[in-house]
Amino acid sequence: DKTDYRDVSAHLDVSASPMVLFSGPLHYLLEYPYGCVEQNSSGVIGLAGLRGLIAGGMVPGITPRETDRFLARGINHIFSMQTESGGFGYWPGYKNPNQWGTLYAVSAIGIAAKNGFAVPESRVKKAIGYLKETIQKKENGIGYRSFAAFALSLCGGLDANTLGAVMSDYHREDRLSGLYLALADIEIGGHPSGDLEQTVRTALG
Repeated sequence: DKTDYRDVSAHLDVSASPMVLFSGPLHYLLEYPYGCVEQNSSGVIGLAGLRGLIAGGMVPGITPRETDRFLARGINHIFSMQTESGGFGYWPGYKNPNQWGTLYAVSAIGIAAKNGFAVPESRVKKAIGYLKETIQKKENGIGYRSFAAFALSLCGGLDANTLGAVMSDYHREDRLSGLYLALADIEIGGHPSGDLEQTVRTALG
């Protein structure tokens, strides 16, 4: 069958900036429909991380106003899942915190705050308190504890002693944990050394 050209349409974006490549994925995040704590946090992290570039007009087709509207909705939805413990349930209404979901939630909140988005301080302090308790438990494993250290560092809740305690249990072959610890160390003003530095070099090629 022949195609009728009248039934064909196309949209072409032209820009001198490679940031135009972010427009499509960011619009997808603005319309992201899912609501569990990990999915919601992932959407917030993506937009919050680029908020400064969007505000500077460097990402075509996305305005700061619609970005902040999504972030406000996303952050509010995340906090709607916060439990009495300070941790976050996997879905709204859940009474018990999900440990890994809490890591994503706190990371999203921290990244949003670092990029200039206002978050409720009292609620953040409750989340920090929860992570400070769970990070001390060695039975949670180095993967969880290293991610917790990074999440805490994003919210200003990590101290050198806590980081040192987690680092003492780090094994060089666990590259992802090493990256989390290195990033946490940098975030609180340290400088990764020894095994952690080598882990970063290896991971980055």
